[in-house]
Amino acid sequence: MKKGTEILNSVIGKELREGKMQSFFVDGKLIDRINSTYLKFDKWIRIVTTDDMTKVYEIKDLEKELYSDLKNGYEFPIERIEKHYSEFEKYSGKKLLDWKELVRKDSESMSLGIKLIFDNDLTFIIHNIDYPTDLNEFIFNDQKPEYSTEK
Repeated sequence: MKKGTEILNSVIGKELREGKMQSFFVDGKLIDRINSTYLKFDKWIRIVTTDDMTKVYEIKDLEKELYSDLKNGYEFPIERIEKHYSEFEKYSGKKLLDWKELVRKDSESMSLGIKLIFDNDLTFIIHNIDYPTDLNEFIFNDQKPEYSTEK
């Protein structure tokens, strides 16, 4: 992983309190529903997976993450994950037990996202769909893409 191993390790054993996602719009048109993922444990973390890299950041102030440049047509709204993915509700209050980075089977240097493992046998995958789309998706079961492996 490019950045954030220590941040993910610091939230193992912590309860997930909330999840938000940041979308990306240009001139009012949705470009990417899941541009960034924000998860609140005892602190907010931001997970970004794009261009074959996954990075995790600790966020001190979520409000500072809101960004819009309406003059140039860019907007990055942040919304609760449940607004678009009701399956996420079952993760609230669950403890994070472990995590794994997803990488390409044929090139382990290419990160495809993160698999989060929660109690009650729940897994939540943030997956970057490879070239040519470079869009993210949430996978709410243990069905990782066939071209990926865990690292």
